[in-house]
Parts: sequence; structure tokens; C-alpha cells
Amino acid sequence: MLLFILQIRLPRCKSVIMNVFCDNPSLLKLTCGNTTVNNVIGLFNTAIIQIISLTIQAFSYVKILIACRVSCRSETKLKAINTCVAQLMILVIFEFVATFTILSHRFKNVSADLQKIMGMLIFLIPPLLNPIVYGLYTSEIRNTFLRIFKKRRVSV
Repeated sequence: MLLFILQIRLPRCKSVIMNVFCDNPSLLKLTCGNTTVNNVIGLFNTAIIQIISLTIQAFSYVKILIACRVSCRSETKLKAINTCVAQLMILVIFEFVATFTILSHRFKNVSADLQKIMGMLIFLIPPLLNPIVYGLYTSEIRNTFLRIFKKRRVSV
């Protein structure tokens, strides 16, 4: 809310949003005033939200891994660790795309088309990769994939 409240004070020179969705950086590009304060506060807010989010997630993973370490069943440990690794892979992919998208709005030499593509990829890549990443940790899917891959190598 703070970022949108700060935007109220800025005059608008344009009226067409050049992004696929309405976000703070897209609205800032419509202004003709000095947006330095908005940019600094926007980056600060993003950093704080990321730090809080990643801290909560790291805490959760540590608690899960501690619980797995205490568990006596090795099968339970393996399943939990596989799930954590898969989730961490998806998280890293999402964070990379999101960080690039956020930072791309801060630099003038990044093309508007690339910013649009990155804006869409933030909503496309993680959901598309979820089944693949989790599927590789499911033994039936992994074994089928390996069997198909081996057949193709043999026939080539």
C-alpha cells in the first residue's frame, strides 16, 4: 500500500501500461516526475519481504530436516528430504525469475519486451516445472523416464 500511496503524489504523463499486468514499476513508468523515492522504497520493501519470506521458509526446512534426523525410519527421512529438495529447486527457480523481473524494471537499457516476457515467465515457469521436478522424485515416474531414455540411446 505504501508504494501506491507514494504514487498518488506523482503526475501522470502517459496512460497505457506497457506490461502484461499492473504492478508498481509499470505504474511508475507512467509518471513524469522524479521516482527516486518510490524506487528506493520499492527496492527496500522487496528486500524486506524477501528476507522475511526466505527466513520463514528456511526455518520450516530446518525444522523438517531436524524432525527427519530424529526419526528412526530411513524411508521417512528419504521421502522428506526428497520433498524438501524438490521444493527448494522450485523456490530457487521462482526466486531467480522474480529477482530478474524486479531488477529489470530498475534499468533503462532492458527492453520493454524482455520485461513483458519475464513478467509472464514468473507465472509460467514454476507451475510448468513443478510436475517435472516432483515427478523426478517419484520412483515410478523416474524409472519410466530412465527406461524411455535408455531405449532411445540404444536405438540411436
